[in-house]
Amino acid sequence: MTMALFAPQLPPEFQAAKETLRAARTEAIPTKAARRARVAGYVLLLVGGCCLAAALMAIGVLSADQKDFWRSGLTAISILSGFMVATMVFTGKIEAAKSLSLSELRDVAAKSNYLLLYQVATLANHLVCMPLMLLTPSVAERSANAGAVCAVLAFGLFFVSIVRSLLIPVQIIELHRFTHAAMLREKRDEAKKVDKI
Repeated sequence: MTMALFAPQLPPEFQAAKETLRAARTEAIPTKAARRARVAGYVLLLVGGCCLAAALMAIGVLSADQKDFWRSGLTAISILSGFMVATMVFTGKIEAAKSLSLSELRDVAAKSNYLLLYQVATLANHLVCMPLMLLTPSVAERSANAGAVCAVLAFGLFFVSIVRSLLIPVQIIELHRFTHAAMLREKRDEAKKVDKI
């Protein structure tokens, strides 16, 4: 009930963002099964990253008070965040739209929409990871146990960020291959028409 009273008070930009993300999610990931699979994939990556962090801490390779490591990780995540925003600007542009049939255009739009949502989620992961990496050494100075927990979670989020960021270029290649195939088909059709004349 409180949320219902608060929702109309949202500034227009927040309301528009909420509606845009809801519509994009419904189009790109239309079923509950697909949404559950995406969440499960994220959770598995995060758990895998946290387990890797715990193992690295157990053998002494990683610790919560390694300021240089966490600063380096923070720098890497900052760079990846900038890359993510730049990639998002160009992802939705379909230069071959005229070459695509209606069904192909729908497929490309769905793929592009999904990729944009994937990038937004990856960027959100980066933005959660950054303050954790920044705070981990300070937390470790006050409490070794809390620092260890913070380090494991920060490294887990870092692992998710790296893996998801590595997958984005592959997804972009898939999108481009689809549009390039449509452009090649159009050129072949044009060549056949010229040959008939």
